[in-house]
Amino acid sequence: MKDFDCVSFDIDQTLIDFDTMLKAALQAASNWLFEHTSRRVSIEEFQYQRDVLAKTYTGKAVNMLAIRHASFCQILAANGLSKDMADPLLEVFKAVRFGQTKFMPGALEMLENLPSGLKVAALTNGNSDPNKLGFGQYFDLTILAENYSFQKPDPRIFAVLLSKLQLTAPKRVLHVGNCLKNDVEGALQSRLTSVWYNPAQKPASPTVKPGFEITDLAELATLLRPAGATAH
Repeated sequence: MKDFDCVSFDIDQTLIDFDTMLKAALQAASNWLFEHTSRRVSIEEFQYQRDVLAKTYTGKAVNMLAIRHASFCQILAANGLSKDMADPLLEVFKAVRFGQTKFMPGALEMLENLPSGLKVAALTNGNSDPNKLGFGQYFDLTILAENYSFQKPDPRIFAVLLSKLQLTAPKRVLHVGNCLKNDVEGALQSRLTSVWYNPAQKPASPTVKPGFEITDLAELATLLRPAGATAH
């Protein structure tokens, strides 16, 4: 008998190297703006303005690309440039952000070899939609927190997962993520089985105890193997 009915994954820094992808997308935007205006805006300034704006939408469902676009408008205005440039600037950003997917080590191979019959979900607080990033075929369900007024670690987002996949036994759902608070604590509060993906081998928390800890995504194969089954 299999031990789990479903495995859900955080996306950013669990399945994809979001930090590297975001930096590349912001650099592309910075380069485009300089080429067209001779004004140089650093990637740090781009992200700072976006983050400040995003905080004003806390607790609301809001499209993250809309926030990015609005932050571009603010930056353009602050530099005395036309806000009409925000549209092409966003297109440059999106082309890299969603067109140059960089997987975490072993992520793609792990997805390709998940056990048959297992439901697979993506559950992210960001807007890293596997369907836009070229690997949506591995998932039965994708949940983007931008579509809700709550996000991990709020138990309501995990309840959405259980409801949409008609899962009645939370403990038989394995949630994998790199964030102790959002993924591990969130899963624990919702009675899911948590897996802390910790490739950097960060110190454990004295208060948040994951069900399992892995440093390599290949280790999931062992966790997902039915009791009594042997590796081939």
